Amino acid sequence: MELAVGSTNPVKVDAVERTLERYEPTVTAVAVDSGVSEQPRSIEETVRGAENRARRALAATDADYGVGLEGGVARLEGVPGLSLIMWGAVTDGDRTERGGGPTLRLPDTVA
Repeated sequence: MELAVGSTNPVKVDAVERTLERYEPTVTAVAVDSGVSEQPRSIEETVRGAENRARRALAATDADYGVGLEGGVARLEGVPGLSLIMWGAVTDGDRTERGGGPTLRLPDTVA
């Protein structure tokens, strides 16, 4: 299995490698533009960034799948302040699947 990760961030690449290690994938880091602001500020923008990274990484390679990981901040209903959010997307060129990761409230001094 060949995967293209839409980032050269070693933390993101390592997360993909460790998550799928039992499948012994070949993982290639690809520098792509997320197409969103440097700090996404909503769930929608963060998901769009992950999708864009996945699609663009796949398009730039001969991989079987493109993977995009994006972090952002958002105001969540029922939660005071800003929360750090994480989203991922995977595509084979026909289908794109998405999933949310950990979410945690940022301290007011950080937000």
